Amino acid sequence: MSEKNPEIVGATKLELRPRVLSDKHFEFRDIEVPNVVPDQHQGLSVSRWREARLRPEYGQVYPWLVPDTWELAATVVEKVVGGRLQRRRELVERERLKPRYFGLPVLP
Repeated sequence: MSEKNPEIVGATKLELRPRVLSDKHFEFRDIEVPNVVPDQHQGLSVSRWREARLRPEYGQVYPWLVPDTWELAATVVEKVVGGRLQRRRELVERERLKPRYFGLPVLP
């Protein structure tokens, strides 16, 4: 009989979207927000939203976020992706500023 490797089974779990926010770096909660529809007497409907907050000990990893502050998870994702793109852009600019010596012989 063959036994399934739990790492392989766990890796095949279907996720609809890739995870941007690490469970180690962020806390999450679901909140319910009432939807008020004017001129309707049917009662209130409720939407569920996801919020996230950066754990204070990881503040240096995400300097553009305020640690320990709850925000909509979608907003935090946008800020994290934007911060990563900005860092990548800065690295590319730094590489462009380095002098390049094409065609010169390499000295021993």
